[in-house]
Amino acid sequence: MKRRSMKGRLIKTSLAALSMMAVTGITSHAVTGWVDEGGTWYYYEDDDEYAYDEWKRSGDHYFYLGSDGAMLTDTLIDDGSNYYYVNETGAMVTDQWVLIDDETAGTETDSGYVWYYFGSNGRAYKKSSSSTSISKRTIGGKTYAFDEEGHMLYGWVDADGNILEDADDPFVSAEYYFGDWNDGSMHEGWLEYEAGTDASSNVSTVDYEDYDKLWFYFGTNGKKYYADSSEDVVTKTIGGVKYAFDQNGVMLSDWIETDSSTSSDASGSVVETSNIKYFSDSYDGHLRTKSWIYAIPSEEIDQEDYNDSTYRWFYSGSNGSIYKDDIKTINGKKYAFDENGIMQAEFVIMNDETGFVAQYDASDLSSSDFIDGDIAQILSEDEDNHLYYFSGDEENDGSMKTGKSINIELDDGTYTFGFKTSGKAYGETEIEESSNKYYQNGLLLKASSDYKYGVIRIPDAADQDDGYKYVVVTTSGAEVTGTRKYVKDSDGNYIIIMDSEYYGYLDGADHAPVWDSEAGLYCEYDDGEDGNLGDPVSNDTDGSGLTDDMRLNF
Repeated sequence: MKRRSMKGRLIKTSLAALSMMAVTGITSHAVTGWVDEGGTWYYYEDDDEYAYDEWKRSGDHYFYLGSDGAMLTDTLIDDGSNYYYVNETGAMVTDQWVLIDDETAGTETDSGYVWYYFGSNGRAYKKSSSSTSISKRTIGGKTYAFDEEGHMLYGWVDADGNILEDADDPFVSAEYYFGDWNDGSMHEGWLEYEAGTDASSNVSTVDYEDYDKLWFYFGTNGKKYYADSSEDVVTKTIGGVKYAFDQNGVMLSDWIETDSSTSSDASGSVVETSNIKYFSDSYDGHLRTKSWIYAIPSEEIDQEDYNDSTYRWFYSGSNGSIYKDDIKTINGKKYAFDENGIMQAEFVIMNDETGFVAQYDASDLSSSDFIDGDIAQILSEDEDNHLYYFSGDEENDGSMKTGKSINIELDDGTYTFGFKTSGKAYGETEIEESSNKYYQNGLLLKASSDYKYGVIRIPDAADQDDGYKYVVVTTSGAEVTGTRKYVKDSDGNYIIIMDSEYYGYLDGADHAPVWDSEAGLYCEYDDGEDGNLGDPVSNDTDGSGLTDDMRLNF
């Protein structure tokens, strides 16, 4: 804008100003009219007296005659209702900015000067004394505001039009921002605030000291976005994305609780659920939606991770809410999230009705946990509990793994696991056969390479001995079948199989067992007996004759 700097004087008068145009010279008159007396202009009335304390016109312009009748120049004029300004030629200033020093303006500012704007009628723009709202005027396509004295407002300004330049933290009480003292145009859009602050947010989890800079947003009406007294946080959509602001108007970042809800649980107790969303960092602050978030959890999410500054993965849905207590498909892959929204890796137990139950790192488990330990126990407690496995490469993957031959390193060695296309483990709560192999709570039951063969105990209500059947498997987990058969383990001992089930164990024999067709059973080899038939091999009905390592699940 084109502005003019004036020091001038303040002259008070009781007459109102009239309209005029731009500056020109004064026309001299004889007897009645304008007279130049020693370089000072006066105006004579018909009675040959000076005109004083009033405006007189010359050509297209108005000039002001003071209390002694002399025409004034470079002077701020107060008629009691309005302010005017006459320039160095004495002409009333119109449609123009004028910079006047504090003493003349009757105020005190940090800059020492005050801006006025004089409209087309010569009157300074100002706020009406009866107005309860701020006075805005459009000048040169920009918006400005003025107080009751006609002073242009600048910097942080409250709703009543008070400049807050001397406040320690002006943004707290401010409603508007009008640039610096030499600009004054109303600010719209984002504003970066670099000054330090002792102010505090009404949001308990927010500390301004954690913010590199403070950001504010002003709407097209110039008003700062902020939460009112009825709410801690307000969200606004700006440029197609959402941002959060506290009661001071500071743009919030990181984990912010935007709202909370209450509901009743099965017992009738009231449960309050908070909705914590992620608003990026203090340089950006937009609500993250439909995206992965790698961040340190807040104290409310996970106190230990927060204290240790441990980063975790989260995923925000279309409304910014974090996925929780569920398995979700994201970009064609499935991921598990606990009750706080933290993505879970490795072994995870989920309940169909209630969501997340437990998570275990593979290195903290041994094979026995899947036979009769923690995993087996939790799965047996509720038929809706199910075991899944997600990539152990938590930082780069974390997706669900499926298939019948997934090798996982546990605390006591590397084992093979099987998970269905749904992700649920094969053999939950009871042993399950698939492709001639057996799984228990996901663990493939297979023999150790040290023995070549192992035996599995499978519940079988039809069994007359102990309610189980016993199956022989190889190091790949494949079942060994046959009507009558024996196999030799790595120690040279013989395992007898009858009708595709384990029958007995011949330990320390120098020769393979011999089949007795009449008795329909195997006997120990004895070259001194008829047909080499020695003592019959005992029927090991409960597998107690096997070594511990050969008993794979019992």
